[in-house]
Amino acid sequence: VAGADPALMAMLGRDIAVAHETAAMLPIHTGGKLAAEVRRMQAEAEAAGAELHAVQAETAAAVRAEFLRASLAAEELRVAEADERAARAMAENVRASVDAGKAIEAVYLRAVARVREAEGAVRTARADRTAAIIAMAAAMGLDTPVDIAPADQLDLTPSFQDLESALKAVRDLGPAIRAARHMREAARAAVAADHGDERPQIYAYAMGGWAAMRGMRGQGGASLGVTVALPLFDGDLRRRRRQSDEALARASDEDLRAAQIGAEAEVRSAWTMLEAAAARLKAAEAGVEAAQAASDVLALRVANQKSVLVEQIDALAALQSARLAAARARLDHAMACITIDRVTGRY
Repeated sequence: VAGADPALMAMLGRDIAVAHETAAMLPIHTGGKLAAEVRRMQAEAEAAGAELHAVQAETAAAVRAEFLRASLAAEELRVAEADERAARAMAENVRASVDAGKAIEAVYLRAVARVREAEGAVRTARADRTAAIIAMAAAMGLDTPVDIAPADQLDLTPSFQDLESALKAVRDLGPAIRAARHMREAARAAVAADHGDERPQIYAYAMGGWAAMRGMRGQGGASLGVTVALPLFDGDLRRRRRQSDEALARASDEDLRAAQIGAEAEVRSAWTMLEAAAARLKAAEAGVEAAQAASDVLALRVANQKSVLVEQIDALAALQSARLAAARARLDHAMACITIDRVTGRY
């Protein structure tokens, strides 16, 4: 600490030209308080970093999820538009068959109803895609929607080979668990600092001063000493503060346990969804192949007048449904991958 002494200035009046004092203190023994305070601040800084990591992973996961939802909506729109074109072509063919006396009016009305259904699916898919793009822009912190090129495929490869490796990663690297662990360390360090504050504190100090007056040589002096602080009476302040910090430390233990249980449960749930989506995707892809084969066969049979047009209309509807089921299974699989990445701090 350095500065001019007002009392000295007042005593010497206008004859003084310069006055300067310096004081310094050095902790010799603080009962562990100073080291504990340093540990507490370091742990709080680490906890803040882990919380920032969690927010970054959460934001990245939200953006990825909305992007994939927009991509699914785009895929649904492509399927719906293709189905609409096929339904219109089918309706035109049925109309021609009715006019030629090869089909009845009821079949044409069925084809027209199929066209209207396809038109409704197109409108719904467009609205879903717009909503997904708006949600993605909001997740990115943008005020207005952005124009995106949707992904051609919704497939994502899991970051882990099995559930156990994912659980190990979340225990070691999960940002929520790391933040809770560092906060527990900070709480324990605060208790250690309170214990140190209840012990004697020893500080070394040094003081020096220098003054000069008009017409005289400057004079200075210095002193060294040791200060001992004994916590004799504080109105029970230190004990109550320690008890409060001990309660916070016990609460931090429970917070860490809750964070561990929650993160592991989220990973287990996401892994279950991952496996279920993979099974659904496999079945859906087989369904697409079967529906495509059935549609091709019925198209040939109708062309050879061995099947009725209604069967072909139903086959096209089944093919569209199978394609959409496969796309949704891919999205569910990708969402589970994103959830696992978020909980383990990957982005």
